[in-house]
Amino acid sequence: MKNEIKCPACQQVTNQMIDHESLDFKTMPFDNQLFATFQCLQIGCHQVFKFELEVSVPQVPEPTDKLMIVVKKEVPRQVIEDVFVTALEGGSNYWYFLPEKSVNAIRKAVPKSVEPYLSIAISKAIIDHGVEVGINDAENEDEELGVISLKTMNERIQKLAIESKWAFDNEMEENGDASSSDVWLQYMAFGEIIFG
Repeated sequence: MKNEIKCPACQQVTNQMIDHESLDFKTMPFDNQLFATFQCLQIGCHQVFKFELEVSVPQVPEPTDKLMIVVKKEVPRQVIEDVFVTALEGGSNYWYFLPEKSVNAIRKAVPKSVEPYLSIAISKAIIDHGVEVGINDAENEDEELGVISLKTMNERIQKLAIESKWAFDNEMEENGDASSSDVWLQYMAFGEIIFG
């Protein structure tokens, strides 16, 4: 309880409680209030007075049969690379478009002479060079839908592991396909499934 208790006669702060109605917080039926009797310790005063205390009672959470535990898993680099290849070469073709700005940023970081395949170069650009890759809408190629970056990838993949466990597990167990890779790409770009 946090209260500044002042003597009404001399305004001296005191904490000398000499009596109280009840301090059994577990059973007492009060609404965050408690009455107690105090005595001022100021020389020449010694006033006895009642004071209404404000009491903070910790809330006990309701029992539940559900427990949320977030388990972080290490995702091998090869899984990310495989997801990009499968998603960009088929699984996500129905919704995504890589604008020239993104392709140029990827190729500036990872030239064709280093990696000829764009679907592999994109993972290298993001993971090794911190390139942020904008993903646009296939139906409206000027509209940016999301960005894939190393800064957001970890949090979004952890979210994927909880919300779309089947897709996460398929890729982690090397059983990925166009559908699971599409889900991964959407989580990496948006943090959720928007298409499909």
